[in-house]
Order: sequence, then C-alpha cells, then structure tokens
Amino acid sequence: MRFQDIDEDLKQSLFQKIRSSGSRALLHTDNDVEKLTRLKVVDPDGRITLAGGLMLGTYPQQFFPRLVIDVTVHPQDAKDAVGQIRFLDRKVCDGPVPYMIQDAITRVLANLKTIRVVYGAQGFDEAEIPEDVLREAITNAVMHRDYSTFSRGERISIDIFPDRVEIISPGGLVGDRTQQNIAEGKSITRNPTLATLLRTTPIPEQQGVLAEAQGSGIPRMQAGMRQLGLPQPEFSADLVSVKVTLHRHGLLDQETRVWLDQLPNSATRQHRENLTLALLFRLGKATVAELKSALGYDSDEIRQILGHLMAEELIEGLGDGPFQISARLVEHAAVANSGFELTDLEREVFGALSATEQKSIRAIADQIGRSVSSLRPVLRRLVAADLVVPTAPPQSRRRAYLRHTNSHMDEGQR
Repeated sequence: MRFQDIDEDLKQSLFQKIRSSGSRALLHTDNDVEKLTRLKVVDPDGRITLAGGLMLGTYPQQFFPRLVIDVTVHPQDAKDAVGQIRFLDRKVCDGPVPYMIQDAITRVLANLKTIRVVYGAQGFDEAEIPEDVLREAITNAVMHRDYSTFSRGERISIDIFPDRVEIISPGGLVGDRTQQNIAEGKSITRNPTLATLLRTTPIPEQQGVLAEAQGSGIPRMQAGMRQLGLPQPEFSADLVSVKVTLHRHGLLDQETRVWLDQLPNSATRQHRENLTLALLFRLGKATVAELKSALGYDSDEIRQILGHLMAEELIEGLGDGPFQISARLVEHAAVANSGFELTDLEREVFGALSATEQKSIRAIADQIGRSVSSLRPVLRRLVAADLVVPTAPPQSRRRAYLRHTNSHMDEGQR
C-alpha cells in the first residue's frame, strides 16, 4: 500500500478530530507524512501500517481481500436448517473500517423489526436491538479480532436469525479476559494502534467516533439491551474465535405487546412502566429488589414506577413487595383466553388465588369467609376450565391450588 492509497477525506477528518480534542499528538509536525507517522498510520520507514491502511486506506481489500464484514440473513434458526432458501439477504461490507462498520450496522438494522417505545409524552420507533448495542458489538469485533498473518484469510461474520444476531470474529479472547470477566469494564486489546485510531477517527457523516477504548463497550451493550427488556448479550469463545449473541425477543415480545396494548392508558404509558408490567406478567410476582436487579433502575425509580401502576390499579402490593398484576387484570386475561364466564363466587375464589403461591381449600375459605364445602364445586369447575391448577390428586391432603392465568404466563413461570 502506498501513500497515495490513503483516503484524503478520512485523513483530514482524523487530523481535525485530534486538533479539536486538545491532543498534543500533532505538535511540531510539518507535513502529513510526519503527522501520519506520529499516529502510526505510517511506520518510521515510510510504509503504511496495517492499522493505518485498514482505517484510512481508500480500499484496503485491494491488499487484504478477506478483511471484510459478511452480513447474512438466514430464514431459519440455524445455518444448516433444511430448506430451499439458503439466505434471505447478504452483503459483504468492505472499504475502510469506518465505512465498513457503518455499512454493516445499516444492513443489520434493515433486517430487524422496529418497536414503538414511549418516553415522556413522545413515542419513538426503535430497532428491536438498539443501534448503539450493534455499533459496540461490531466495532469490538473489528477492534479485537486477530490480524496476524494466518488469520487474515478469515472474515468477520454477522448472522441474522429469526430470534437472534450472532457476531463472530477471528481470534480468541485476549489477555486475562474470560467469558466470566469480560464485562468488568477493563480496557485491553491485542491491536492498540487500531484501537487508538478507532477512538480518534470520526464516524463518516456523523458526530462522534466508533469506540471509546475505555472498557465501557460491553457495560453499555448490557445497559442498552436491558433498556428494551432484552436478554443480556451472550459471549462464547474458544482459541480461534469469539461469538457475541444478541437476542431479538425479550420481555416485550409480540404476545406481551398485545396484552399491554389492551390495558387502560396504553397509548401514554411510559416504556419503563411497560417493562415493569411485562416482567411481573412473566414472573407472576417480584419485589423491588428483584425488579431493580432485572431492569437496572435504582430503587427510588422502581418505587415511582410501581406507584404509578398501582394508581392505575394495574398491580397490587405493599411496601417493597412482592408486587403482582392485579387480580382484575389476571381474571380478564384468563377469561378472555378460555372463553369461560365466571359467577360471582367463582370470581371471588379466582381473585383469592395466586399464580406462584399455593393455597389449600381451607386457606381460600378462611381468606374469603366461605365454607370449605361451598368451594369444592367451584374449584372443580375452575380446574375443568383450566383456570386453576391443582397441585396434588383429589384424595391428597396436600392438595392445593394455583391460578393458571394463561399459557404465556405459565410458560414464563416454568
């Protein structure tokens, strides 16, 4: 690669970014060659470095044709699934690293669904995996991959499946990083010059840079996924590659969204309130501490959310919990799911039951002030309608009952 193979626009934007940051990196340099040598884009012998060529070269793949990002959309949940269609979309992203990463992000986003979230009084359409999370994951793959001679024939692959996105980069974890401590926020890389250039070269036609190189990337990915109620990123590694898996469906899956849309004031409810409702819908009940751990909000914020939901009579609970979806909403969902009409006494019994706490017929009778004999036919009818689940055979003294809300909630409890 020769000096004239450097992209002029990228070079000048790099210089401008360094000057505006207050860095001393370009002090006492008289020409572009000296500037690029100081930044290790050019080595002391005047040759373009690998990191410099990848970041600023007009077309690095002229010299390294496999150093690309291959984005593929698969119709089924595995590459080897049987079917006539091998993939639905594919793009090999090339060019200098800033453009290559941006093209990969754009192509992944084009193949994801959008979801509607409400912040304050405004609603926004967001990708089902946040763009910032994708940017961090893809940039990390480029920054930390193995660029040694024997690995330059391997490309970074991004595989989009119906339920997840997998990003695989050549080379195992570096230094003391393991799957257990990878999220600790420690900055370490096998490619320090590339990491520095990623931290200083602006994103094409945008504000900001591609990486911070402070060890904050994975914690930011985790926070971004948590914000949309998505499972945390999964990392797996061996000696030759690292894979990051980003799940597309979390708390706010399609069935839960349908349920949320049917609740009062659904059009104006805050996104964080919907996440809280969805988690309670999934778990059956949860304390403030459990909600804090799962959602990432502080305790005061959780209590504020719970206060709003209780004011709307959507949930029930006291103090720091546990809290659960109100019996009125659970009953509505169960009846709608089964097509079963409840009598007044059946409604009273159903409301006394819990989806997670077993109750004997004696406990139910004491709670609602009815006789045990009057509840036996009621419970038989509710069990037959699949609205209540017995925990033991009819003859057992240990027989108790759980509220069987609907298939979605039951699956979440299992």
